[in-house]
Amino acid sequence: MSNFIHRRSLILFHIIQTLNKSCQTTMLKTSEFQKAIESVENLPLDDQQILLDIIQKRLQEKRRKQLTEEIKEIRQEFANGDVQFGSVNQFLEALDQE
Repeated sequence: MSNFIHRRSLILFHIIQTLNKSCQTTMLKTSEFQKAIESVENLPLDDQQILLDIIQKRLQEKRRKQLTEEIKEIRQEFANGDVQFGSVNQFLEALDQE
């Protein structure tokens, strides 16, 4: 169980570090991200782990929705005849012609 907690703590730490790096892009984002990070850091460790679970599950759901939308678009393009088949060489030749 302690390895599990340690691993989750490392993941949370990594997320916080990533957020800190992202914060440096603009002053507005820095302020907003910093407030969020400070809020998370003030939570008890168990609550931080619960938050991490929630964020990971929401990100997974967003990725699923994004993938579903991409599949719908590809199927529609295929149904419209907008998809072309060919070799890699044919693809590269078509790119050169554009």
